Amino acid sequence: MSSEAPPQDPQETSALARARGLVVRHPIIVGVLVGCTFLGVAIGLAVLPGEWSLLRRIAGGAVGGAGCGLIFTAPRIIG
Repeated sequence: MSSEAPPQDPQETSALARARGLVVRHPIIVGVLVGCTFLGVAIGLAVLPGEWSLLRRIAGGAVGGAGCGLIFTAPRIIG
């Protein structure tokens, strides 16, 4: 008799466990995406027009930064 736990069904794993597994398997890709997103927020706050609300400047910078991060990491994600 084996004392190992039965394998878990992939649908039963939580979203947090899947995200943690993604970070463990691909730390550089996740780091680049998160870093570019935060850098985009900082640049968005500095560069986007002051007439825009704070939330709109943060969101615009985050979308732009995340998009750049995807462009940088796309060859590793696809290939």
